[in-house]
Amino acid sequence: MLSWSRSGSAAGPVVVYFHGTGNAKQDIPFPAIAEGLGVRVLMADRPGYGTSAPMPDASLLDVGRVVLGDLDDQDVEEFSVLGWSGGGPHALACAAVAPTRVRSVGLLSSWAPMAPPHRDLPLRVRTAMRAGAALPRPAVRLMFVLEGQTCVGQVDDVRRVTRPWGFDVERVASAVRVLAFHAESDPYVPLAPWRDVKGIELTIVPGDAHDFPPDLWTLVLRRLTDIQIS
Repeated sequence: MLSWSRSGSAAGPVVVYFHGTGNAKQDIPFPAIAEGLGVRVLMADRPGYGTSAPMPDASLLDVGRVVLGDLDDQDVEEFSVLGWSGGGPHALACAAVAPTRVRSVGLLSSWAPMAPPHRDLPLRVRTAMRAGAALPRPAVRLMFVLEGQTCVGQVDDVRRVTRPWGFDVERVASAVRVLAFHAESDPYVPLAPWRDVKGIELTIVPGDAHDFPPDLWTLVLRRLTDIQIS
């Protein structure tokens, strides 16, 4: 079982938020917005973050199954998912595991499947992705520790995202509505790979932001919950 955070209205439509990949415990962004919209936002600390136990060899689909089991325990049946950055693939995996329960998928500055890493990625990120895909976990973890990054969840996130995902994004998009929002010149996660993915609804945001501002968070929550309750 994972540790969970909650914000917004306990009686509102549910959006399960998948946080980004980071070197520390993550938080639900802009909780006052969820409260104002009447949306119930739930966020699990992925394995290795916060007090959630690591799952070193878990795939994206494995993490999706754990999330769904926890939601069963919380009596949450239908919901939308929203993933930012490294959380995007985990949100998609949740929809791949349970397409009849996930009403819609939102992606903000999300990683797309890339093999090999896209040329628009910074060199340091490309190097980390190649290491995550090819090296054993102890070597990947040592690489992060030498850079002062000690969160085991971050190490395992990178390994999951850089290896085969175990599902096809276009197949997910054929079963569940997928809304992707991505800055045109995102300096950390390139937009280009998403242009080739069929079936998603891609909104290109002007500028070079990777973090998303409150107005975009508001827009996406509105879109996802409109779909959920329609």
